[in-house]
Amino acid sequence: ITIQHKSGESQFIKVLNYFKVPELRWIFVFSVGVYILAHIPYEFYQPYLNLLELEQFAMNTAIVSGILFAITRVFGAYAAGKSIKWTNKYGLKQVCAASVFIQLSIIVLLSLALHPGFIILLMLRSFSMSLTVAPLNAEIAPRVRKDHRASYFSLQSLASRLAFSICLVLLSLPVANEVINDWPTLSMIFRYAGIGGLIVILPLLYINSGSLFQRKITNS
Repeated sequence: ITIQHKSGESQFIKVLNYFKVPELRWIFVFSVGVYILAHIPYEFYQPYLNLLELEQFAMNTAIVSGILFAITRVFGAYAAGKSIKWTNKYGLKQVCAASVFIQLSIIVLLSLALHPGFIILLMLRSFSMSLTVAPLNAEIAPRVRKDHRASYFSLQSLASRLAFSICLVLLSLPVANEVINDWPTLSMIFRYAGIGGLIVILPLLYINSGSLFQRKITNS
């Protein structure tokens, strides 16, 4: 057990050493940020649909949720399939910027009004996230040893989930205890999430990223 413990600890330290590489450090922070932005609409789309139903737009929340989930997956798969091609054509930085712009736009627009027309925005949630997964993974692969990749991605996943949990706690702070689910509260949550995302994510597009944006990605 002691040997296994030391081995795991050594692996963790080796993975942490990768964050000395500016390209990997940038990708890690960006991936965590985009994960949070993509999951804000996912976390709160059910209350949004519930409020639409309460406003008597003649919608069945359960049915709409199922349809939305299916269409969202289709859009996400399409974006994932085209992401490498678009990255080679427009550049990784532009694709990352587009992903952030789409996600922030979804959050901000959802904060403006309670309207069934905005449901289409929820379908684009996976689209924006899928834009960057394959291109960024293609950048990670040559920089992280094969035997370290599982640990690296596990750490990134853990950091993303922890960061999102902290984000939810922060978004809950201004919510009155007696308020369960009303439009002013939901609008405020989307608005604060949009402002927070703007402050945290956009500066990433202008800070040191090493040689990350200087080469094209191939399909091989």
